[in-house]
Amino acid sequence: MRAGIEEILNQPGLSNEVRERVADLLQQTRRLNSVAENLLLLSRADTGRLALRASEFDLVELLKGSLEDARILGAGSNLQIEARIPDPLPINGDREMISLTVQNLVENAVKYNRPGGKILVSAAKHDHVVEICVGNNGPEIPPERAPHVFERFYRARGNEQTPGHGLGLSIARELARAHGGDLTLARSQADWTEFCLRLSASSVHL
Repeated sequence: MRAGIEEILNQPGLSNEVRERVADLLQQTRRLNSVAENLLLLSRADTGRLALRASEFDLVELLKGSLEDARILGAGSNLQIEARIPDPLPINGDREMISLTVQNLVENAVKYNRPGGKILVSAAKHDHVVEICVGNNGPEIPPERAPHVFERFYRARGNEQTPGHGLGLSIARELARAHGGDLTLARSQADWTEFCLRLSASSVHL
């Protein structure tokens, strides 16, 4: 479908109105593709078929890339991006999957932040655990909704106008657990919400 729509979009002579409608169809197709890929990933996790390709790499490089993504995504909201990351931070895990986990956290921090708010990405070593925390100035997640934030399709702070499908946190936690760690809501009070990703010694070289 995507290839067919792209072929139509590249045809000469399309009016602006038609081109806009076709471009919208292409965007919708990409969103459907993203949902399908996410559901397949969760299905593999459910059945224990989530294969990880472990390798050793420096987590600092990955986190810096996520910070740059946050600056781009939050450019229109005048967000303040801060980092507290030790250098180096070697880790042994699936780079693509860990990147997807951090990406989901950072995108949420941008999406649910307030204009002019702050995003803080921090990382630290604690005994045999590497902990990565992503915090933002978004609205508080109500206490009665907090236990459900990792449920699939659940949106604790979203509304119909907020992009997304309520799968990001579910995927992030499944990927964390596949690495022998976990993802938790560390706190959500007043003007600060923070999620923390922990990767255990089974996937981290200290």
